[in-house]
Amino acid sequence: MDLIMPSSVTAKILQKHGVLPKEVHECFYNRIGNYLIDTREKNKTRPPTLWFVAEQTGEGG
Repeated sequence: MDLIMPSSVTAKILQKHGVLPKEVHECFYNRIGNYLIDTREKNKTRPPTLWFVAEQTGEGG
């Protein structure tokens, strides 16, 4: 799976959540279970935005 993260998203997750792109990639590659697809009209994208819920572990968790 190739993750597409525009620079605006990279900046937002760092500023708003203190999350590095590397950490996002690790979550996607290490996840267990299915993705959720964001079907809210204002958030519909192509390809679809994929979500999942995970417990924070390790540093900061």
